[in-house]
Amino acid sequence: MTIDDDESETVATFWSAGSYGAFPIEIVKRGGEFYVGPMEHDERGPFGNLEDASSAAEYEFGCTEGGFWNCLEDAEKQFRKMDRPD
Repeated sequence: MTIDDDESETVATFWSAGSYGAFPIEIVKRGGEFYVGPMEHDERGPFGNLEDASSAAEYEFGCTEGGFWNCLEDAEKQFRKMDRPD
């Protein structure tokens, strides 16, 4: 994620699960625009409002095995359900 913390405000955090566990998907507001910053992925945006940014994040991550969750506990539960090679 390439967001300058001095200019950004985290306005929402969602969760997904990847091959190494649960990870946060932060939506930040910077300069009146919204950006989706999933950990270990490229930043997406800008979006004109929080709803559009949230919808884009849900669309991208909700269709994956890891899902799109409102809380860490649900993402961790999904991670435990996922088939992972030993």
